Amino acid sequence: MTTTHRAVRGAPPVDLAGRLAEFRAVLEQQRRFRLEQLQDLAAAAANFAPAVDEVHDEIAEILRTSAMTALADVEDALGRLRAGTYGTCARCRQPISLDRLEVLPMSRYCMRCQHALERPVTGFFAGKVSR
Repeated sequence: MTTTHRAVRGAPPVDLAGRLAEFRAVLEQQRRFRLEQLQDLAAAAANFAPAVDEVHDEIAEILRTSAMTALADVEDALGRLRAGTYGTCARCRQPISLDRLEVLPMSRYCMRCQHALERPVTGFFAGKVSR
């Protein structure tokens, strides 16, 4: 299966255009899941006595923060769908591969840009702090 596609200014790439409804459905499902997860975490927190133990509180906060971050990523992807920019890298404006979108439908960057953003800063500017 060929998953590369060429960008057409103002419209999603041809390969992606036929699958936008599919990606929207997946993102909506993930949105519902994250909302339910946050409700479950809130209900669980309400059923425990305050400060049962510090470790439990830390784990609950990590789970809540992770679910909120994932929900925000899904909401952002749905916004890109509405805006007509879904599947276009937010950094280089090139198409994001369908392979990447299939694995991580909320991707905002192509693999090359994602790697560039995750790469640690080295060299002259690594130790510099902007003020």
